[in-house]
Amino acid sequence: MTTSRADSHDLDKLERWCGDLCAEETGRFHAHAIFLVSADDAVAHAVFRDYRFSFEAHGAAFRHLVIFGQHGISSTARKLLAEFGLPPGATPTLVLYPESSASNAYALPLPGGDGNDNNRLWSEVLSRIESAAEADEDSLNPEDLETLTGLTKRQVACGSLTELAKGALESLSPRS
Repeated sequence: MTTSRADSHDLDKLERWCGDLCAEETGRFHAHAIFLVSADDAVAHAVFRDYRFSFEAHGAAFRHLVIFGQHGISSTARKLLAEFGLPPGATPTLVLYPESSASNAYALPLPGGDGNDNNRLWSEVLSRIESAAEADEDSLNPEDLETLTGLTKRQVACGSLTELAKGALESLSPRS
């Protein structure tokens, strides 16, 4: 069986991300952002870089920010879309967990391709994450997110982000 570059790259990344989520956390950074994109989503890739710059500046680790699909829609990206109750064509999307133990996530569609970035809701979400980090809050207030029109609350059946990552890895890993 051949594995595409996108599949092998994202499966390796999923394994690393899952390991980081399972490791003992240090620091107080609270939000977790998962970008699900395609290789052609240049605007979404730029948004990811803005988040990475900000998250790193606020002491976040790899477990707090991850992107899947950079090299093409992978089995990992498809699996995560399904876990979040999103249709297969829902890329690019940002999925945000206010904290890793939350059973609710928030999905935000991002501009596709090289398209127009007129809806900068992603920037308002990032601003709220930064404000919570700068205030040294234990978590991002979900009620604060729910006031944003365009952000969709998603109930995640498997519970926490760590459980979601473990389940996805288990179902996708050829080693299982």
